[in-house]
Amino acid sequence: MKKITPMVVVLLLLAGGYFIFVNGSQENGGTVSKSGEIVEVELDQMAFDGPGIITVLDNDGALATVAVPSMGIQLCPAYAQIADIQTAAIGDKIQVSGELDEEGRIVPCASEGHYLRITGFMGDAVYGYEFAYRKGPDGYTTLEDNESTDEDYVTGLTLFNAREYAALLEATDAREGPPAMHLRVYRNDDKLQASVWVLRHPLESNVELAMSEPEEAVIGGANAVFYRVDGLYPTDTYVAAHGDHIYVLMGSYLDKEDAIHDDFQNLVSSFTFTPLSYGAPQGKIDPRVVCEGALAYMTFASGAEADEFVESCVAGEHPEVIDRYINDRGLDGAAI
Repeated sequence: MKKITPMVVVLLLLAGGYFIFVNGSQENGGTVSKSGEIVEVELDQMAFDGPGIITVLDNDGALATVAVPSMGIQLCPAYAQIADIQTAAIGDKIQVSGELDEEGRIVPCASEGHYLRITGFMGDAVYGYEFAYRKGPDGYTTLEDNESTDEDYVTGLTLFNAREYAALLEATDAREGPPAMHLRVYRNDDKLQASVWVLRHPLESNVELAMSEPEEAVIGGANAVFYRVDGLYPTDTYVAAHGDHIYVLMGSYLDKEDAIHDDFQNLVSSFTFTPLSYGAPQGKIDPRVVCEGALAYMTFASGAEADEFVESCVAGEHPEVIDRYINDRGLDGAAI
C-alpha cells in the first residue's frame, strides 16, 4: 500500500476547502449577473488564500459584492473568463456573472458561463482626453511613450496585451515587439487641420506608408482623418485636431480577426475630449486667468500697458479673448 506524505494531505485539504468555497455556492443561489462601477477593492485576504473582494455599484444604484477565489482559481471552469482582480481599480467598469455564496457574494468560477470583465479608463486632464480599454480577461498594460523626437510631441501611451508583453520581457532572444495600440499628442500651435498636419509630419504620421488616401473621420466629435499603414504590422491610424493639439491613435495587428483589432476600434469609439480647465467649478471660466494667459500671444510697449489690457479684458471689454479661449479648448457651453 502506498504511503500518503504529509504534503499530499495538506494539498488535498486545501483543494477540498477550495471546492467547498467555489462549489458550495451552488446550494446558496443561482447564477447572478451584474454590471456597474467598482467602488471598493479589498485584496488583503488573498495573502491568506482568501478571496479578493470587489464592491460594485450596479446600474440600478444598488451595491453588490463580488468574491474572486485566489486559492485554486486556475481550477475554475471559468478561469479563462476571469479578469485578474489585482488590476481592478475604483472607477473601473465591471461585468460579472457567478453564483451566490452563503454570504450573498457573487462568485465567478463554477461554470464555464461565468465571467469577470473589467474595463479601465485612461485620461489626461492637462491634454484633455479620456478613453476606455479592456483590462481583463486577457487585457492590456499601459506604458508611457517617450520615443518621439518631434519638437511638438508632448505625451503618449502604448497599450500592449499584458500576456504578450510579459512574454516579450522574458524572451532571451532578439525579437520584434507584439502588435500594440498607441496614443500620441502633439502641440498644434498653427491650428492645422488633421489632413494638413499629417502631410507636414510624415515621420510621425507614417502617411507615406499609407495603403490609400486618408479618409475623413470623426474622433470624439472632432474632425479627423483615417488611413491604414503597411509596415511591420498593418496599422489603423486616426489623426484628430482639437483645440491646441493633434491626437494620433494607432492600432496594429496581424490579422483583422485578432482581438486587438476589435479592441482598438472600441478604444477609438470610446475616445472623448474633456475640458482642460478643472479648476473652475460647474464649467465656469475665470476671466482673469484667461486674460492673463492672452499675454502669451500679444505684445505691449510696457508692463503698464499689459496690466491695463488685463484689467479691461476682465471687465469684459475684449470678448474676443474669451471666445478664442473657449474655441481653442473645445469648451462649448462654458460660462464666465
